Amino acid sequence: MSIAVTILGVSLLIVLHELGHFFAARFFDMRVLRFSVGFGPPLIRWKKGETTWQLAAVPLGGYVLIDGMGADESHEQGINDTRSFRNRPVWQRAVVLAAGPVMNWLLAAAFITSLAWTVGFARYDTTSATLGEILDGGPAAQAGLTQGDRVQRVGATAVEDWDHLVAAIRAHPQQPVLFEIQRRNETLSLSVVPRRADGGDFGVIDVMPPAHIERFGPITGLRAGLVGATSYTTQQVQMLVGLVLGTEQGRLAGLPGIVKMVSEQAERGARYLLQSLAWLSIGLFLLNLLPVPALDGSRLSFLAIEAVRRRPVDARIEGTIHGIGFVLLIGLMVWVSIRDLL
Repeated sequence: MSIAVTILGVSLLIVLHELGHFFAARFFDMRVLRFSVGFGPPLIRWKKGETTWQLAAVPLGGYVLIDGMGADESHEQGINDTRSFRNRPVWQRAVVLAAGPVMNWLLAAAFITSLAWTVGFARYDTTSATLGEILDGGPAAQAGLTQGDRVQRVGATAVEDWDHLVAAIRAHPQQPVLFEIQRRNETLSLSVVPRRADGGDFGVIDVMPPAHIERFGPITGLRAGLVGATSYTTQQVQMLVGLVLGTEQGRLAGLPGIVKMVSEQAERGARYLLQSLAWLSIGLFLLNLLPVPALDGSRLSFLAIEAVRRRPVDARIEGTIHGIGFVLLIGLMVWVSIRDLL
């Protein structure tokens, strides 16, 4: 059940991304030819106005087809058609392209806001190395660590707060390491084997800091959603920069890895599911703004070049770049997904 909920949630993030493009295009009276929920052969198709809506065979994600947005010039009414994407001002096309990623950012804020209004947030105390929730079946639980244990030392490393604890654990993936802990009035030594993190070459033991639940009112909850989405964005930008500079460890996760990660959070409850979907939605926001061919960021880059040159890049050149980028992107996704399954 958690896997089905996860796939539905990930599909929702992508479909709402495409709805961002759709609503922006309709706001500027551009002609939208098709909106598809899913990929592949259509299972159900209907037409409302000038837009064909369809449910496709592969239910993950979707796409929107705006007239004149492709590489060729064969849009319905020709080069003088003011309702074609290609014939609209640069700033309007930029808004339409940016609307998808922006929708993902707002969706993350909405997830966090809904948490603030309902089940509340777990506020973590990271000022010490005291253990909070111990996840069932994880390395900490298997080693006999319990909630309330105060970690004093990991191997030869003295631990003073949660950041020190995390750093010490990360340094020992798949390696037995001795934890010295204070449990009530006695000092114990337990051997723990941190597992290798999903998507990274570092150790984790599946524990959380001590926490208390905090709920918010309507205004403070909305503020918490905006602040939370901003915080997630900052954290992911820092992680991305760290990966590029080599100061952070990690790797790309494919669809199997993403589904596994989110479904594990779904099994822990609605709070963790919404938090992970918010985190993933911010990831989609940032990913789509990267200047990678076939993504929104690349199309925005071509619009920036057009604005500077005061004439568009040749449609065939742009189309070729996006086409090659799309093939490479699909290839990367397939390779990463296969690696996740091995």
